[in-house]
Amino acid sequence: MRSSCSRTSSYVACRSSPVVVRRRSSPSCRASASPTDGSSPEPSDGPSGTSLAVAACSMLAGVGLFVADRTGVMGGEAAQKTPPLSELAAMAVPFDAAMSKTSRPTVVEFYADWCSMCKEMAPETFVAETGFKDEVDFVMINVDNPKWLPEMQEYGVDGIPEFVFLDEKKDVKGITVGLLPKGALSENMKALREDQGELPFVKNALLARREAIKQAEAAAAAEAAAVEMEMTPVGPRAHSWE
Repeated sequence: MRSSCSRTSSYVACRSSPVVVRRRSSPSCRASASPTDGSSPEPSDGPSGTSLAVAACSMLAGVGLFVADRTGVMGGEAAQKTPPLSELAAMAVPFDAAMSKTSRPTVVEFYADWCSMCKEMAPETFVAETGFKDEVDFVMINVDNPKWLPEMQEYGVDGIPEFVFLDEKKDVKGITVGLLPKGALSENMKALREDQGELPFVKNALLARREAIKQAEAAAAAEAAAVEMEMTPVGPRAHSWE
């Protein structure tokens, strides 16, 4: 089962379940040059069958290691090329700078360094962040920094990673929470860049619910302010001499 990161109370918590990994055995090379009739092998001036078999296995193993190294199987080439979250955040556009621009759309990712799902999304984040750097501002906000609490409340962050997609006017076009399918983040950013309207991978129901909550909170605050004004005592009226 995959791990999940969710917001509980006033903080974000990450829970993970154990993952069972099954390892496949590698093929092995075996060679036997001993006769089966019990007789002794005849001497030979050339290389024996065993030597040839061992040499062949060594050659195949060398080729396999070369191919594995070139394709990144051995060292995890993708993992080596993807920077850690802290470096991705350092590469990102500062929030205030992105919000002050009206010429570009913006994507804001809420993340945490300890979030396993954020780490799992890191390769997709890296591809999207670098691929659209000249067209879409990519912002990363660490939820562990209390400085960003107002932004977390504004966008209703209750789970990470959360991606908020903003158009050039900084209006919310869509929100996603949790892992996205491979390529989905880039597809959303492409649609955002081209102003295609509805993004292909968003949770419109989540966005609508959050908007309804914000409107309800605003209405409640306005009602409370009106009640407070009604209860405020009025001072003595001023009179003028005529």
